[in-house]
Amino acid sequence: MLRLAFVVFGLVAFVSCSAWFINRYFGIEVHALAVRLWPPLTAVQVEVKELKKIAGWFSLDCGHVRHHEDADRAITCAQRALRRGSDFTLPSITSVLTHTALLD
Repeated sequence: MLRLAFVVFGLVAFVSCSAWFINRYFGIEVHALAVRLWPPLTAVQVEVKELKKIAGWFSLDCGHVRHHEDADRAITCAQRALRRGSDFTLPSITSVLTHTALLD
């Protein structure tokens, strides 16, 4: 038990000294270091994550259509999913525009 306490104390001391050293000599704060190692999600990644959450686990992914690209395959996929009554996602900015075209 005493050995475990020394190991835990040693690890805490090492981590705190390492954080101080990095901050002092490299000018990188600990939270900035975490952001550099694990950058935040981009807008597209957040959009895809939220759409998948809304659509459900077994929803059909009809692809990603970029601006000024041909969206025919994604529209066809979405129309088939609508006919079958299954959930689908179209994760892109253009999908908002094409989704209204699907309903016409």
